[in-house]
Amino acid sequence: MKEYFINMKNDLLGIILKCYEFIGKYFLRFLVDDYKNLNQMKKLILKTSLVGILILFLIVAFEYSYKIIDNNNEFVNAVDKYYQGNYKEANDYIEKSSNNKSIEEYYIRGSINYKLNNYNKALQDLAVVSDSDSLKKMDSLPFFEIHKLHFFSDSNYYTLSKPNAYIETCLMKSECKIKLKDYRGAILDAKTGIDSLVKYQNWFDDKLQLNNIFISLNYNIGLSSYKINDINQSLISFNTVIKYKGEHLFPEAYTYKGLISQMKKEKDSACLYYSKAGELGDTNAYNYIKKYCK
Repeated sequence: MKEYFINMKNDLLGIILKCYEFIGKYFLRFLVDDYKNLNQMKKLILKTSLVGILILFLIVAFEYSYKIIDNNNEFVNAVDKYYQGNYKEANDYIEKSSNNKSIEEYYIRGSINYKLNNYNKALQDLAVVSDSDSLKKMDSLPFFEIHKLHFFSDSNYYTLSKPNAYIETCLMKSECKIKLKDYRGAILDAKTGIDSLVKYQNWFDDKLQLNNIFISLNYNIGLSSYKINDINQSLISFNTVIKYKGEHLFPEAYTYKGLISQMKKEKDSACLYYSKAGELGDTNAYNYIKKYCK
């Protein structure tokens, strides 16, 4: 592709030079033969100049097109499609990317498979990311900076810090393991994510994102702890979710609190928790109300 654009540019430049070489010879001949043809010469020069300008414009367009093609490799396209929510297209691009995958490529491919509910595949890539020595060295260098170029529209720019990448990897691993019913593994990843979040919280400019990730990690611990009958830890985590205003993200926290109260034979408290969960949007809570709160 690169050689094609270079050859095309050279051909266009050659056309311009030949045009002006022709004008030069024609002009000299007219000076010698007939002064009256000067107006005709002016028209010829004007037309040729317009053609030259058009060709120069085409050269610039080809140069920029080549820059776009050279910059927008499969990985850049995969990142662009991923952040736009086009996960299937992102997956097609990342599969065409280099065979010797970088940590950044593992992260994107793992993230794509997580979004596509391919949890086993996602875990394989995300495990490589979380174990990476380069990612564990938390410094000021970004995890990646991606510049997606466009010809007729604004270019897209994506950047991700190392702490952000590591913590989000922990969150995705935790959620993948919940889906695969590996609850103890999910708890371990979520706790690792929380520890890192507390340690590197000053690296986050978006405090809402910081809060939402913290809430999500605590919810995963609460859910997983409930599944392995660690009721005390489950309650602590669900209360943390509610304390940090996470009930709108996870109304199920109240549903699980209701189930725990029911296990303790606290029917009134259980029914009130179910009611709150239903009010916040967990439709399953009303099934428990119909069944247990008569």
